[in-house]
Amino acid sequence: DLHRVDRRQRQMCIRDRGISDVLNELGLSDELGVGVPVELNASGAEDPPSMMLSIDGVSATLALHNDQLVVASQLTSPQLGHIQAELTIADIGGGRSLSGGMSIDKLDTSFLQNFIPSIESLSGGISSQLKLSGSLDSPKINGRFDFTEGTLKSDYFPETLRGMNLAATFDQQTLNYKGVFESDGGKARLEGTLDWQKEWVLKTSLASKAFDITPQSGVDLTVKPTLFLTLKEGRAEVSGTIEIPKARVEVKLSLIHISEP
Repeated sequence: DLHRVDRRQRQMCIRDRGISDVLNELGLSDELGVGVPVELNASGAEDPPSMMLSIDGVSATLALHNDQLVVASQLTSPQLGHIQAELTIADIGGGRSLSGGMSIDKLDTSFLQNFIPSIESLSGGISSQLKLSGSLDSPKINGRFDFTEGTLKSDYFPETLRGMNLAATFDQQTLNYKGVFESDGGKARLEGTLDWQKEWVLKTSLASKAFDITPQSGVDLTVKPTLFLTLKEGRAEVSGTIEIPKARVEVKLSLIHISEP
């Protein structure tokens, strides 16, 4: 427990220059900045979007004792909800084993909509309970991640997505997830895995019993997709079927009168 660490141990503040060597060895940064509110702007844009965060409370403690680094932090914000994390790195000069956890409660994703240019509107809540183990070079994660009651309107989609719900479970170095969403065209479901044991591999599927789309004016289609996507080694492979049980195409003919010479 961080609060029961022997008082004789070496306690260091985030601003203590002595911690830099330790963090640099771990490949981490010793810089921490907190502002109320926090404003992030995308550089180079004529009218850069901004992201404003209100932070009600934030705390961070860091201690080093007997080649063991212990970090604990908490943050409370109307947008980010309540975030709490504890991390212990043992045997810093050797195996650098990990232990600890992280919890996120009621993170509101709507604050991102003004920061990502392609997103017109975004909402939904994130909650997560995670435990860390393994080592710094090969971390292992166990726990849950949930995204609920989401909506998304973006330039990438012809319609607004609603009722977005995603439930994911971490099993050491594998993430398994299932999700659903709907739009004016119908409902669809997602399912897949993300594996990073040896290399990053994403496998996901998209399926719907009936989905109405209008690819262009005058063309209405009802499709039943069953698609599979695999991302591996920077390459994407797509397979599956798209059935079209119903189609409607509006045809307009213009009559041209040709006069005889």
